[in-house]
Amino acid sequence: MIKAAVCDDEKIFTKKLALMIKEFFDTQNIEINVSVLDNGTDFLLSKAKYDIVFLDINIPDVGGFEIAEQITDRDRKTLIIFVTEHDELVYSSLKFRPFRFIRKCRLQEELPDVLHDVINEISKKSSKQKLIYLSNEHDIPIEIKDIEYIEVIGHRIHTHLKDNNVINFYGSLSKMAARLMEYGFIRVHKSYIINAEQIAFSKNNCVYLKSGAVVPISRNKIREFKIQYEKIRSADL
Repeated sequence: MIKAAVCDDEKIFTKKLALMIKEFFDTQNIEINVSVLDNGTDFLLSKAKYDIVFLDINIPDVGGFEIAEQITDRDRKTLIIFVTEHDELVYSSLKFRPFRFIRKCRLQEELPDVLHDVINEISKKSSKQKLIYLSNEHDIPIEIKDIEYIEVIGHRIHTHLKDNNVINFYGSLSKMAARLMEYGFIRVHKSYIINAEQIAFSKNNCVYLKSGAVVPISRNKIREFKIQYEKIRSADL
């Protein structure tokens, strides 16, 4: 299910926009939950994670730009759509890399096109949830969420899956780490990358995974591991 939020201090407009979003997704047979917040303070205090946020630039209590900055800090994958009555503020908002803009006076005309673009973008992101490993015989598609941890032995990558299967291939662990970082993976050792979702707990210099597997943490990566893991956990709240 897609999670969306509408944050605007104009209560009547906010409810109208939320209803239009819900109705549009219903026509596409896509499940969506739309949260409605009429002030920026409540939005920030909720610490909720959304796929899409429709955000008024001119929210009196906090300000749309400040909220956008915190949304980006929480999760760069969130699509921010600024909703505004002031075209002159559009340029100022570009540094927050909004996905789209909607003018309140043109809501009926502009919203459908924006929502079509949202669906296409989410579909593209979803399609990237597979990694293609090149084996000697053929490409093997693997769901990223099914990876428990990855280790390198020599020049051979061993990918451990939740179902206890192991996929082996030749490659670079550094390149794998860079590719997987945005999906919540952490490099804890020169020879190991772990999926943060599979962590049960950490103790001393080890990470204990839900399967019972134990992965070592390099001494020089302990602090970095704790920071990254806490950031990932906060983003998932």
